[in-house]
Amino acid sequence: MSAADGRRPFPGRTLSLAGAVASAAIATAGTTRIFADGYRVWPAFVACVTTAAVLALLPRAWNRAVHAAVAVVGVVAGGWLAVAVTDGGDLPGDLAGAITHGVADIIGARWPAPPTPAGVALIAMA
Repeated sequence: MSAADGRRPFPGRTLSLAGAVASAAIATAGTTRIFADGYRVWPAFVACVTTAAVLALLPRAWNRAVHAAVAVVGVVAGGWLAVAVTDGGDLPGDLAGAITHGVADIIGARWPAPPTPAGVALIAMA
């Protein structure tokens, strides 16, 4: 029981954190089948794992707006990291371009597609 409020702490927090990390690892590893050589997996993985871990560790009592803000910051950070490490990436243009033409960069190319900054950012943000 927590001394502050007399209730038991969230029982599934460790399991939730482990599940979030495992899900992020599996989803990120799958993106290597989309892009050709030159694609770096670690930016998407770092953004997914960090965001999932922070959300899992935040106290339940915190406002949902805080949880939403953390999620948005994680999405933007993942896209920013992905554009920053992609050859020819231009911030903030390619980060904004991920929303407008990232899907076309991925779907329109033959797989494995060349890792364009907008396409890579879209995958990291997703």
